[in-house]
Amino acid sequence: MLGKLLKYDCKELSKTFLPFYAVILAMSLLDALSLRFQWFYALFGVSTIIFGLFMALGVVTVVLAISQFYHSILSDQGYLSNTLPVKTGTLVLSKLFSSLIWMFFSFITAVLSLTILLLGSLSFGEIQEFFSACWQLIQAVFDYMSTSNGLVNVLIMVLCALLLFLLLFAGLANEVLHFYLSMACSQLRPFCRNRIAGSFIAYFLISIPVAILTGVGAGGTAALVKILNLSQTLSGPGFVIFILSFSLLGIMILNLLFYFPTCYLLKNKLNLE
Repeated sequence: MLGKLLKYDCKELSKTFLPFYAVILAMSLLDALSLRFQWFYALFGVSTIIFGLFMALGVVTVVLAISQFYHSILSDQGYLSNTLPVKTGTLVLSKLFSSLIWMFFSFITAVLSLTILLLGSLSFGEIQEFFSACWQLIQAVFDYMSTSNGLVNVLIMVLCALLLFLLLFAGLANEVLHFYLSMACSQLRPFCRNRIAGSFIAYFLISIPVAILTGVGAGGTAALVKILNLSQTLSGPGFVIFILSFSLLGIMILNLLFYFPTCYLLKNKLNLE
């Protein structure tokens, strides 16, 4: 059932995101052409517009991730969503995963737009040199992997990159779940008179113990590293893997502390009046 809900939520968000992505990519292409051809710049001077669109991309992604949860669960549409034969936790996970998926696509769109702008600012000879350098880098990596310790070192770098990627998305999920819990708290009596204002107040109130827990966790990790002398015991890459893994574990625990209270409040305290 989670798959069906996720497909539906992604489809709903695509109605807003896909046209917006198309506009950003089209404006990036126009900007790249204006950088390459002066006559084109005279007709379509769009350099300032594209930077505004980049800023809007981040804002729109976050706002839609929050508004989708509010409108589908806490507004009038919630009457339909909450009568579906699924658990509350499944509804929350569907909204969370769909938000993360479109955040990933927003990142890909930003990278593609920057790539288009970069290629537009280079001459044809520089573009050839750029792709030639990329190919030489790939060949150098494969040549290095054929050495005695090369494959192990490359796998370690890949593991570090994977952990960093997971840490980034766990952090994004943490922020989204933080908003979800804040909106769920607006169902409680102190905040229900004005639920939008109550959600913002709850957000800042929740931030206080979260900041304390984060500080305690960071201090505990630093103390553990010092007591066990891990910075000397582990090699450079091993120490980086330890820090990334420990940070990922901490964020996942914090995500669970956001997720379960959100599910409880939506299941037992939901009031759509």
